[in-house]
Amino acid sequence: MPDLRVSDIDLIKQDVMSNEICFSHLADELIDHLCCDVENEMAGGLSFRDAWLKVKGSMGNRRLREIQEETLFAVDTKYRNMKNTMKISAIAGTIMLGFAALFKIMHWPGAGIMLTLGSLLLAFVFMPSALTVLWKETHSGKKLFLYVSAFITSNCKGTALADGRTDTGFSIIVGSPCICSCPAVY
Repeated sequence: MPDLRVSDIDLIKQDVMSNEICFSHLADELIDHLCCDVENEMAGGLSFRDAWLKVKGSMGNRRLREIQEETLFAVDTKYRNMKNTMKISAIAGTIMLGFAALFKIMHWPGAGIMLTLGSLLLAFVFMPSALTVLWKETHSGKKLFLYVSAFITSNCKGTALADGRTDTGFSIIVGSPCICSCPAVY
């Protein structure tokens, strides 16, 4: 069976790391597994480049990230609970805000309470759990900054509009730097 050169292994390692695999033990296992697959293909007479392209093609673009997510989900109970909390609170908060808007339009009682509860649910349950899950999956401060700034911007603009103010100067002053800095993050 042909052996891989150090430069070949480094190329595989680079590709794995470019997929934002941050769970270190998983990254090592994936690199080892991919090297074995490439060596197996090379034993069939392919060059390293052709074997690597064949192995990459059989995996697809997002498969390594999916493997990381599945591993985190299976290994970490706290992560699993946080992800479920995130999904449930997002659905419940969004539905509550939707009904609050309907009640507000129809001038039915209870609109203010539902609006407040839905906003609080999204702000204090969904957002922290979503940021925790994002951090756990990517360990990327840039993406975390992007989501936090988008959250602050949407809350400022949403608060100004919910209060019935047409002069959203404060939200524009606070929100615009956040939006303008987001493209610079990448």
